[in-house]
Amino acid sequence: MYLYNSFYGTKSLAKVYGEEHIDEIVSMIIRNSFSEGNDEIVQFLKNINFVTELSIEEEKRLCYLEKRKVINSPDLILTILPTESCNFRCLYCYENHNPIFMCKRTQDSLVNFVEEKIKTCRNLYVNWFGGEPLLALDVIEHLSEEFIKITTKYKKAYLASMTTNGYLLTPEMVKLLLKYRVIDYQVTLDGAAPVHDSLRTLSGGGNTFNVIVKNLLDVTKQVKSSLINIVIRTNYTKPIYENLPMFFDELSKLNNKNINFLIRLATNWGGDVVQNISKDILDETYYKRIINFFTNAPSKLNFKSHISSYDMHTNACSAARCNSYV
Repeated sequence: MYLYNSFYGTKSLAKVYGEEHIDEIVSMIIRNSFSEGNDEIVQFLKNINFVTELSIEEEKRLCYLEKRKVINSPDLILTILPTESCNFRCLYCYENHNPIFMCKRTQDSLVNFVEEKIKTCRNLYVNWFGGEPLLALDVIEHLSEEFIKITTKYKKAYLASMTTNGYLLTPEMVKLLLKYRVIDYQVTLDGAAPVHDSLRTLSGGGNTFNVIVKNLLDVTKQVKSSLINIVIRTNYTKPIYENLPMFFDELSKLNNKNINFLIRLATNWGGDVVQNISKDILDETYYKRIINFFTNAPSKLNFKSHISSYDMHTNACSAARCNSYV
């Protein structure tokens, strides 16, 4: 049994063993009373901040922390789309995939903006987004070189992440991008091969699952860097849920210290094409079922990123922060 208090974030996350302990805690939750029962258990719940005294001061503190995360954000955070073009045609994608790339004039303007803005910011963080950003590798290389020059000049830290479909993410590509400080990647696998390939096809038609998985396995074997972190995101739909055991077997092959997993439910992110999967969108009750499945699976996968996304002190969307731009 896992316990978690969203106010205190992952600091309150705890696992409870023993049927009698679990039964007693469940009984307290159902009764909505923690003043009676085993003193040691009650004290344990207080120690991990699962049980607290709700007060006006606590509510004020929560409001303060949320606003501080948005208003007092010292880092410059950029989400950069070097292109809207994409080599995939995912059934639920909201983008138009315009085959245009960031021109030199826009790149120069962006470099000038960063040079001016970084003077009053602490560090620079960039997320390469798209379309598929790796289709515009030359833009990424040029801008990365300029950002490294600027942050070195002003003695600021610079790190980057990338949201990519993973089709071009070979070990050679990761080694090159490591030179440009790209250390975090988010790659989507939507179910076992048959389901994924029905949702996430190449733009000209064709399967993608096996190429992505091979790339990820090759990266873990050939790129010897503790800095690399790959998050495998899954946008769960009904077909993925119905084939969870098969999908678990596929994910288990990717179980590696540099790879962790993120659970999301597919939803309407905009655009008309989402109607393609409208009948397969799951309601919120499936969220718990999916988590329970992985919790009770015979071998454990790394859900570090999933857990950290529920930490109250880190979950303010970067789009809301004062020094965040797209």
